[in-house]
Parts: sequence; C-alpha cells; structure tokens
Amino acid sequence: MVENDSADICSTGFTVLRTNEKVTPAFLFRYVLSDQFVRPLEELQTGTQYPATSDRIVFDQPIPVPPIAIQVELDQFFSKLEGSVITAKDRLSTIPTLLKKFRQSVLAAACSGQLTADWRENYEPSESASSLLKRIRLDRKLKPPLTFDSEIEVPRDWAATRIGQVCAVATGATPLRTQPAYFGGSIPWITSSAVNDGIVTQANQFITDLAVKETNAKVFPPGTLVVAMYGEGQTRGRVAELGIATATNQALAALLFDGANVDCRSFLKLHFLRNYEEMRTVAAGGVQPNLSLGLIRDSELLLPPLEEQAEIVRRVEALFALADSIESRLAEVNDQVERTTQAILAKAFRGELVV
Repeated sequence: MVENDSADICSTGFTVLRTNEKVTPAFLFRYVLSDQFVRPLEELQTGTQYPATSDRIVFDQPIPVPPIAIQVELDQFFSKLEGSVITAKDRLSTIPTLLKKFRQSVLAAACSGQLTADWRENYEPSESASSLLKRIRLDRKLKPPLTFDSEIEVPRDWAATRIGQVCAVATGATPLRTQPAYFGGSIPWITSSAVNDGIVTQANQFITDLAVKETNAKVFPPGTLVVAMYGEGQTRGRVAELGIATATNQALAALLFDGANVDCRSFLKLHFLRNYEEMRTVAAGGVQPNLSLGLIRDSELLLPPLEEQAEIVRRVEALFALADSIESRLAEVNDQVERTTQAILAKAFRGELVV
C-alpha cells in the first residue's frame, strides 16, 4: 500500500484501499503492515508458481476501527516506536563490521607475535623456528635459501622465511572438455569457487583416472591448503583446506604438507587468512588481476616455533568462537526486535495500549 493523494495507475496485482471519515490513512497504512492483517491473507493464497490472493479476500478482512482521536494517538505512538526500532537496528547493524575488524585484528596480532607476547615471557620453545626450518629443508631436500632482509620485526625464536621454504606449492589443470573420456569418473575435481566454503568436503564435478594420467591434473590429499589465484568477486586470495582427496583446476595453488612441516599447516592457514587483502593487492594483471605460483611461493612469512604455533592457533580459535557466538546472538536479537515490534502492534490494534 502506498499513501498518496494523487491519481495513480496500478496493475491488477494490487488491491487499492481507500480511507473514509472513519479511518485515517496513517492508521490504515500501519494496520495492513501488521501480522494481524498479513498472515490471514498468506493462508488464503492460491496458486503454486505465483501464489496470490484476490480483491474480494482483501476486502473481506476485518479491521478494528477505534475513534479518530485514538487513531491519531496511536499514530503518534507508532511514530515514536518506529524511531526507537530504527535506532536499535542502526546500532545492531554496526556489530558485523566491528566483528570483522575484530577478527582482522586477532589475525594481525597472531601473525606478528603480539598475540602470544606474554606466552614467550613464560615459555622457552624446545626448538626455534630457524631449527625447524632446517629440519624442513632437510626433509624436503632443499638447498639453503638466499638470505633476505625482512622489514617486519621478527619476534624472539621466530624466523623470517618464504612460503616455498616451508611447503611445496603446486597446481592442477583442466582436462579438455572436448574429451568425454576425461569427465564423469570417480575423482572429485574442484575450481576456485570451492575455497569460499573454508573446508572442501565435496565436489560438483568429477574426472576419470585417464584424465589424471594424460593431463596435468593432480589429486591432492586431505589437509592440503588451496589458495585461489584468480576467480570472480572476492574469491581471489582466499584459502581453504581440503577435507577430501581431490583434483583441482589451474586456478588453485596447492600447499602440500608431509613430514617435518605437517604441524605448520594450521598456522599457515591463519597466515593466508591474515594476508588476504595483501595477496589481492600484489596480484598482477589487467581487468581481473591474478596471483601466480611464484607470487605465493615467494611471499614472506614470519614463522614461530611449533609450540607457539599451537598456542596461537588455540587462542585464535577461542577468540573466533567468541565472535561467532556474538554473531549468533545478534541474529536472535534482530529477530526479537521484529517479534517485539509486531507484538506491540498487535496490542495496539486490540485496544490494549490506549484508554
């Protein structure tokens, strides 16, 4: 319903309600927005594809009509109520942004060493990050890397390194669509859109053993981290963990963990969550900038000792769980605001708010 004194034209999809000397436009307008009026109409709708009601059913709905003076008084009350509701919703709407900033701050503190500064004062790790890196290089049969000067302050027992020194970085491929023998098999195959789920537990497409044998497609094991090198919208730069063994297309960089680097997986996932915006910034290209295996492999990483990594992950998970509980409660509060508003409207139209 639209309050308008001018002559308007509308389609047959509208029922036009006009006021008279017994009811004010404001009172009628607010009543038809209430659950008392809307719910009976919803129950009387007919049709499956385009459920609808009729003018007759709308006109047959009863409406409480108090004296004009009371209608005016209720309109003033409704105006105040709407002002309070709008204020409450405005304040509640700021919470998601605050929680996003909170999570970003937690990740920044986690990956810089600030989150566990107190932990380092009371604990001495059994192995420094430098020694850990040496073990990983020996395990992966890597040569000592070229040294570089990090502009980031390195906390005690941490080490400045690059992603490629901690884990192997690989990618998959897209088998030729013109080869029917490559698709429809039993091997899951995912694209960059899968990273939006956080943990990949299923695939929408499947390839065959022949596709893996004859193309560059590779099957990566569960626990592999995948980073979207390109994709639409907010996909590029996102990270997810494989919960299943699956092949990927060439838009995903796969970070592999086995042997001495296995316990670094959870911290590296936090690292990529923290550096999501930075990764998007360094992406190269024109209309749709892309990351590359080289950019990901050479990106700088501050690596803590394993014991501190575990403590960082524990603290981040606890703080994120707190943020999640606030978000859950926020949804309940928003719903409660709507229910309370409708409950007050119902009382008003039953005549319980004015004498």
